Amino acid sequence: MSQNETSGTVAVDNQKIRTKQMVLIALMTAVTCVLGPLSIPLPFSPVPISLTNFAIFLAIFVLGMKSGTISFIIYLLLGAIGVPVFSSFRGGLQVLAGPTGGYLIGFIFLALIMGFALDHFDRKLVPTIIGMIIGMAVCYTFGTVWLAKLLSLSFKEGLMMGVIPYLPGDAAKIIIAAIVFIVVMMMFMSLMLSTTTIVFATIFAMVVMFMSLMLFTTTIVFTAIVVMVVRFLLSSMFSCL
Repeated sequence: MSQNETSGTVAVDNQKIRTKQMVLIALMTAVTCVLGPLSIPLPFSPVPISLTNFAIFLAIFVLGMKSGTISFIIYLLLGAIGVPVFSSFRGGLQVLAGPTGGYLIGFIFLALIMGFALDHFDRKLVPTIIGMIIGMAVCYTFGTVWLAKLLSLSFKEGLMMGVIPYLPGDAAKIIIAAIVFIVVMMMFMSLMLSTTTIVFATIFAMVVMFMSLMLFTTTIVFTAIVVMVVRFLLSSMFSCL
């Protein structure tokens, strides 16, 4: 094969890789646009329970740091120009400038930190989960400072309003995303194995996904109950004073 033919083959391969990456970025952006608006509003906070960070977890697992972050930034830009992809099917710059804007922008740090852990530790699960936790902590901090500034709250009050009630749900989302990642990796590996193994991996993936959804739903209900009990106790205490 001549040098020109080799260069042409490399160029075609690179173009295929770029096209595939662009398609994956578009796909994960679409997934975020579908999951992002799905949310449960809470009566005591402007910050709803949403699936946006779960979508970011999935995007980073699929795309890595660079492309995953690009995917989320595209999602933010779509929301900023008015496409209703933010929580509760909202859109526009007023959402980014509002109380939840800090958390939306903070998700960029989540994507970068989780993606860094994923890419630099050879997609190992434990370092990636640590990256997810650190990324969420940075996002929480950035979003809470933003929320407290806009609503004239102390940082502690901001945490109680925008972080503490959401910790169980976010922990469940990290667990579910990790389970999905493990199952997908198992299915990928099974493609090189027997048909029986492929069938087993598929059935196992379906069972795990069902259990994960049940866990997530249960966590949301538990969080709502805890919030209601805490509010009742606080109101009772203040009424006695």
